Amino acid sequence: ATMRTLRIAFLSSFALELLATLSVALVAVTIGMRLVHGDMELYDGLVVLVLAPEAYLPLRQVGAQYHAAAEGLAAAEDIFSVLERPLPASGTGRVPAEG
Repeated sequence: ATMRTLRIAFLSSFALELLATLSVALVAVTIGMRLVHGDMELYDGLVVLVLAPEAYLPLRQVGAQYHAAAEGLAAAEDIFSVLERPLPASGTGRVPAEG
């Protein structure tokens, strides 16, 4: 269950990161086309291109927080499985033989 949870967290984080990267690339292509056709000034294009990744920063943070939460849940499951193990009765443990 732990590995499955982590795999889902990695895949969802990867998908959000890919979406943000492709969106910034689409903005860059649009800016490039507008610059080529003379519809936009170079300074304006550079400002938008520098600020475009900041627009997708919350999306990236959601992915990172989800990943951290999934790791925390997986660790909690491991801890609870250790805590739920029954303790051996007192005096029933094996004593190593002296050689």
